[in-house]
Amino acid sequence: MPGHAHAAVQSMRMRYRRLKRSGSDEATASKFLVHDLNDTSWYLGNNKQMDTVLNPCIESTYTFVEEVLRTLIEMHKVSSSSC
Repeated sequence: MPGHAHAAVQSMRMRYRRLKRSGSDEATASKFLVHDLNDTSWYLGNNKQMDTVLNPCIESTYTFVEEVLRTLIEMHKVSSSSC
């Protein structure tokens, strides 16, 4: 996760904004947010980018990680007939 955290933060922020603009309710829009919308802290990561960490203090981060892992597992399943 750390190697692509910036991409995750940015894409889930954009997903949230897109869903809110299209009229989605807060629960649906924030389902996969990996950062707190009210967080005003400022930091710069080793790669000179901001927003490079997933927030472990919000439940939606775990929902996001579970979805990523579930998708990866599904993508890499080997059918028993091909082994």
